[in-house]
Amino acid sequence: MVLKTIPIGVGLPIAEGVKFINDAIEAAEQAKIDSTTAISTANTAKNSAEQTRTELDQAILSGDSSPLAGQLSVGSDAVTYPSAQERFLQEYQGVSSQLAENATVGYSFLNLLESGQVTGIKLIGDSITVGVGGGGAEDLSRALIGTTGIHEANITSRVWANFLREYVAVNYPSISFFNAGIGGWSATNEGLTYGTEWYGTSNDFCFVMLGTNDRGDATTELEFETNIETFVKGVEANSNNLIVMTAPPTNNDYDSAGVKGAGLNLTMEQIDKVIARVCVKNGWEHISFYRKFLEYQMNSEIPLDDLLETNGGSHPISSGYLLMWKIQQLELGLVVNTYDWRTNSVDLKVMKSISESGSFILSTTPITSFRKNYITYHAIATNHSDVANYPMGLSGILKTVRTYNDSYSYQEYIVFDKGWSFKRYRYNITWRAWVIESQVTGNTANRPTNPLTGMMYYDQTLAKPIYYLSGVWKDATGTNV
Repeated sequence: MVLKTIPIGVGLPIAEGVKFINDAIEAAEQAKIDSTTAISTANTAKNSAEQTRTELDQAILSGDSSPLAGQLSVGSDAVTYPSAQERFLQEYQGVSSQLAENATVGYSFLNLLESGQVTGIKLIGDSITVGVGGGGAEDLSRALIGTTGIHEANITSRVWANFLREYVAVNYPSISFFNAGIGGWSATNEGLTYGTEWYGTSNDFCFVMLGTNDRGDATTELEFETNIETFVKGVEANSNNLIVMTAPPTNNDYDSAGVKGAGLNLTMEQIDKVIARVCVKNGWEHISFYRKFLEYQMNSEIPLDDLLETNGGSHPISSGYLLMWKIQQLELGLVVNTYDWRTNSVDLKVMKSISESGSFILSTTPITSFRKNYITYHAIATNHSDVANYPMGLSGILKTVRTYNDSYSYQEYIVFDKGWSFKRYRYNITWRAWVIESQVTGNTANRPTNPLTGMMYYDQTLAKPIYYLSGVWKDATGTNV
């Protein structure tokens, strides 16, 4: 939230001063709730709070005869202060302390790493921790996860868990690393059933990410809240430090008709909300991949379909796992050149190229039929049903560039064997007329048989450019040639 400044030199009622202080407190609380943006948010709020204090001092010292003055000298802690001003100053100090504490939340893990206080790292989660959707799977050659009878996931797939594993191995080789992710498990079912058999005892630093499967295993938010809190408290009791994480969004919360997915009682939005609430309540650090993915989608205009499974699954795909690692690096302060978010933040915005059969692509096929953020190539053969309506009625390659904002989408058509290039832009969902982009040359006998109106042709026999207008070829003087 944006904190308003207090006008100086104006007799301001203390009630107004209370509002400014409450706004500052609210900003601090928000910074605590959303630890994923704590660094920038807390610093901004702290600066605003300091400005508020200066201005509030002046406003209060200017005097206030409101009957509320006496009541406002009593703080929310039931302590009676000498004056309302003193109460405000004391509460301001509390806000500042809270903001300063929040400003270091995301970096405690890095501080512990750098000071040599981390001896082991354990990941506790479901199939997104295993890396399903990005090549992750149980590896029978790896160690068993407690007494579950399930082995640790492979360590070669390109997923967030292995990116973190490799980072630790390179920079802190003495630290042990174990992935206790188990596909299909949840806090509601297996978390309550297996407990310490799953997360173990005498852990050092644990990352916990559950909730995706709890959408179906828990029936209500309250039930999930009870279960996830119970589970994480168990991890906490058997660990020195922990960070709780919310998994990314999924494409199966709702079907195409807007109906909640089969077998689901909760959505990932509800899961994220509950986890955030539990973390605030217990003072646990929290990273929300859910919110960060939505943030990334909004800022980059990259659809979630390019990051998540679209086959009804609940997992990220390779690009989504890479995004998770980049988010984690920023949140933990582990930014390194190889995966530096700031230098690679737009890498997923690069247009993807695909080639498809052009047999069903007509000259009138609207832009909405093509995939967003893709360059698509279609071959238009001589026997294509609509070849006569492509430039000059000749076979060629149709290149469709559909950007996220369709105002910039266009098609280019390159005629086979000729190298002639034509281009057209979209108009609403239809297309404008084709315009030739390249110079067409040849002798008189080889003039195009189906030229576009306005087309220029350099006739080498006549040694001059001619133009196709009103169904005939004309030179620059308007003479038929």
